[in-house]
Amino acid sequence: MPRKFDLESYDTVESRIKKFYTDHPYGAILTELLSDPNNTDVAVVKATIIVSGDVVATGHAMEVRDKELSTSSYGKEYESVNYTAWLENAETSAIGRGLANYNYSGAKRPSREEMEKVERGSKGKEVPTMPSKRADGPPQPSGGKSQAFLTIVKAANHGIFGSKASVVMTDASTAEKNGQPEHLEAIIKEWKLADA
Repeated sequence: MPRKFDLESYDTVESRIKKFYTDHPYGAILTELLSDPNNTDVAVVKATIIVSGDVVATGHAMEVRDKELSTSSYGKEYESVNYTAWLENAETSAIGRGLANYNYSGAKRPSREEMEKVERGSKGKEVPTMPSKRADGPPQPSGGKSQAFLTIVKAANHGIFGSKASVVMTDASTAEKNGQPEHLEAIIKEWKLADA
């Protein structure tokens, strides 16, 4: 039987996000899928917390997809959260852990979502392993983000993009993730960010 916790005594990830953006209106929370996107059995996500153009914290989370319907204590079958949304659940957990690492954790470090996961229990599931995606050589500065990307984040934190900040940051994040430095340079050129 899963262990019971007083879930109300844990902050939600949503409340942590609201607190973060209240304190850092131009901050950024970026997420990245680290596991193989073709592997639909497991999702490993990294969240990067950025303030004033600097990576201040990261968080990681893993969720395993439930392949079978769960059964309630009344004998009814239902779709658990990890039956349909294991990737979204991993992303939320990674954000919560990243924010906790930057001291947005309330009275208790784990988030309510993490404690719900503990309460669900592993149910004897085997946890798949994932090969490391670490590149050879020394780690890159600033959490592995390119200088061009950090220039764009810094500009966003200074309000340069105005109402287009969300669109520009999504575009830049996608280009960074997909290894498209020419696209990042095009954003820098378009917005004249050489000295941002």
